[in-house]
Amino acid sequence: MINFYFYHPLKMKPRIQIFFLLLSFTGTLYGQKNESKIDTLLSKSKRFLEINTDSSFRYAFLAAEKSQVKNSTRYLALSYRALANAFSKSDDADMTIAYFEKAFAEAEKCNDDTLRTVISFEVADAYYKKGNYDQSELQLQKAKKMADKINNKEILFNCYKQLFYIYILPINNQTDSAQKYIEASLTIAQSNNDSLKIAGIYNDYCSLYDRRHESDKAIESSLKALAIYERKQLTEGLMDSYKNLGDLYWKNKQNQKALECYEKSYEYSKQTNSNNSIALLSCDLAYMYGGEKKYELLEKYGNESYATALKTKSWRTISYVGLWLSEAYERAGKEKKSLFYYKIFHAVQDSINNRQRIEKISRSGMQSDFEEKVATMKMEEAKRQALSEEKAHNQKVVRNILIVGFLISFILLVLAYRSYVAKKKANVIIKKQKEEVEMQKQKIEVINKEITDSINYAKIIQRSILPEPKEIMKVFPECFGLYKPKSVVSGDFYWFHKALPSGSKEGLVFIAAVDCTGHGVPGALMSMIGVEKLNEAVENHLSSPPEILKHLNRGVKTTLKQKDFASVSKDGMDIALCCFDLKKNILHFAGAMRPLWIIRGKELIEYKSTKVSIGGTTSDLQEFITHDVQLQKGDSIYIFTDGYADQFGGEKGKKIMTKNFKETLLSIQQVPFLEQEKILDKKLMEWQGNFEQVDDILVIGIRI
Repeated sequence: MINFYFYHPLKMKPRIQIFFLLLSFTGTLYGQKNESKIDTLLSKSKRFLEINTDSSFRYAFLAAEKSQVKNSTRYLALSYRALANAFSKSDDADMTIAYFEKAFAEAEKCNDDTLRTVISFEVADAYYKKGNYDQSELQLQKAKKMADKINNKEILFNCYKQLFYIYILPINNQTDSAQKYIEASLTIAQSNNDSLKIAGIYNDYCSLYDRRHESDKAIESSLKALAIYERKQLTEGLMDSYKNLGDLYWKNKQNQKALECYEKSYEYSKQTNSNNSIALLSCDLAYMYGGEKKYELLEKYGNESYATALKTKSWRTISYVGLWLSEAYERAGKEKKSLFYYKIFHAVQDSINNRQRIEKISRSGMQSDFEEKVATMKMEEAKRQALSEEKAHNQKVVRNILIVGFLISFILLVLAYRSYVAKKKANVIIKKQKEEVEMQKQKIEVINKEITDSINYAKIIQRSILPEPKEIMKVFPECFGLYKPKSVVSGDFYWFHKALPSGSKEGLVFIAAVDCTGHGVPGALMSMIGVEKLNEAVENHLSSPPEILKHLNRGVKTTLKQKDFASVSKDGMDIALCCFDLKKNILHFAGAMRPLWIIRGKELIEYKSTKVSIGGTTSDLQEFITHDVQLQKGDSIYIFTDGYADQFGGEKGKKIMTKNFKETLLSIQQVPFLEQEKILDKKLMEWQGNFEQVDDILVIGIRI
């Protein structure tokens, strides 16, 4: 009979026992050292989250790699969570959700109820930020049950608050459900006697009452929050509360009270020494004082806002200041300064978009490297496992060499065979992965072709709803239309309608130049809405341009569900609308942000539009200015979008500008009218040179 002997540590000699104890201690230290490194990497990723997202990504990826090596589900969950937070900071909603869900999948494998519950809530929050509110609500209900099960009041409080934010959204507008959840969160805050959370909930009540148009209750709730911050002497809370009150008073057209609150908020921002807050609040004050016609204070706070925004080195802050100061100076009639700040806003927006594109490419590279390393590590782990098993077998052979020597050859053959099989399997897996990559590539090519074909077909559909040029020329023999979309489909469109009795040349004729928000596919979708609502207006026998624009404004807001100030959609359109009374030879004009130009002899006469856009935050009751013009023979009439004047080019890479556009039109009045389109197009191409077209372009000209 063959006897198999196995050594037990207690039966070993003292020196051998010491050796095994040292080996065990060394292994423990090695594991702790690895955990310490991962903790350090996660800590660095969190620290760099606010100041350098690329560094935050790098440290999170390194932590994930080490967690893979250590085969720790908990650390892998924490690493994926850090990556999700970095993607969230970079406004990449899809990747944020993907990594939070990966984190939750790993957290499910480890025995940590709190971690699972926290990540479950964060998954819901990521869906909320993306705008997928149904999925967010579903995840929140799951997180709420988990938090209730482990009696975690903090997460339960956050779930109630987030459910409140979902139900109060304009697209849901379930204020009764929203009130139920905010009351539940208030109960938790009061049970913990947490006055700061209570103050935050009063601000949420303010939003609830504002949604219900109960302005008095909204202001009362905001004052309750303010009282708590005053009692606690919390400068930032006071700053935010006065800002919130100012917005409420401004919304209720109580401008003096609003101004007083903005001034107090500004004073507290000075105490916080936050350049970002000072820049934004001094911008608000500049805007308000501009509306009060206090131009010295407009200059004072405007200059301070811009100078402080530059100190923040925050492109979003500089963009905000540029946009609102441009509006403030435009209201004050200071066009030069308004243009200066608008250029800053436009330049910063381009920089933000470029930076986000570069960061996304960088993140994609890091993610690709990480996934390749994970695949390599898995293969190496399989090899290490095989070697470990081989070593274990060899140790058994050494310990029992005298007894089982005749089995060594057999064991080595078994190990060699297993290694061969493992290698063969690995080769099969690699081949399968290559095939899957090639298949995905083919799918992407098919999808890309489908998208391109769809957009080209959308172009055919959009062009089919535009009026035929020959129909316009039947009424106006001397006319032209320079129409140059930036993309395949356009956000600019022209509209034409004639209300002439059969066989008569006397009656009403409508023509419009319209500039929708955006360009490409989003702009084209807006143009379809615009055409539908304009046709609907004339079908309802509306013949006055102001009434047609009012109908268009209400129609756009209804279609896009823009029923209050906090609506998700702010899209709209600018328009110049002309109505020709052919019998009386009178032109009736009304516009939204787009003017009418008439050249009579050597003089260009401008008729201004109403300074609001169609849709967005414009009131349903908005009135539009109308101009009635007695036409004369030889008058040249022009309506247009902003694309021509805004095109960059020339030697210094600047815009054409409205002034140069006017001079060009005046210089070509002696040219046959039908040739003007070619001249305008030629001058545009010469100016543009190698610069990219920045917007859709539409210019319509008619000679009486």
